[in-house]
Amino acid sequence: MDGVTLDDFELRVEENLSALERDLRERLYLPQPFLRASMPKPGGGRRELAIPTVRDRVAQSAAALVITPILDLSSS
Repeated sequence: MDGVTLDDFELRVEENLSALERDLRERLYLPQPFLRASMPKPGGGRRELAIPTVRDRVAQSAAALVITPILDLSSS
C-alpha cells in the first residue's frame, strides 16, 4: 500500500525500528490501510487478500513476541 518493500525497510532498519518503537511507546502508531488484491482459486472464483504494509507486519510480529508468552502462561 505504501510502496515500501522489505528490502527498502531493511536498508534503514535501525531508523525504521526506532521510529516504530517511538510511535508505539508514545501511542502514536496507527496501522495503514491494507492493500487489497484478488487471486484466482484453482477451482474457480477468486480469493480476496488484504496485505498489510511492511511496517505493520513488523509491529504485528513484535506484538506477537510479547503477547504469546503471556497467553501461554494464562492457559496453563
